[in-house]
Amino acid sequence: VEEEATRRDVSALAREEQLAAARERLVRRGETAIPRLIGALTEPTLRDAAHDILCQITSTRLPADPARWRTWWRANRDVGAGETRIVSR
Repeated sequence: VEEEATRRDVSALAREEQLAAARERLVRRGETAIPRLIGALTEPTLRDAAHDILCQITSTRLPADPARWRTWWRANRDVGAGETRIVSR
């Protein structure tokens, strides 16, 4: 159910009138939204919003490059709350 809701919210990023609400829900979902947001980096209409949300959720600044984010996520997805994440450049 949450996976489907996350998919809908990522898709909603393309609709300007729903952007703020979708952004808020995705930020609240936090790390559970990261894989779909990384996938959204390949969509031109979603790329900027997905990138902004990824940076906000992760407190990490990487370019809007899906391959870089996938590498970062593989290295960091099991890091617990409060632990230091690996920063990729």
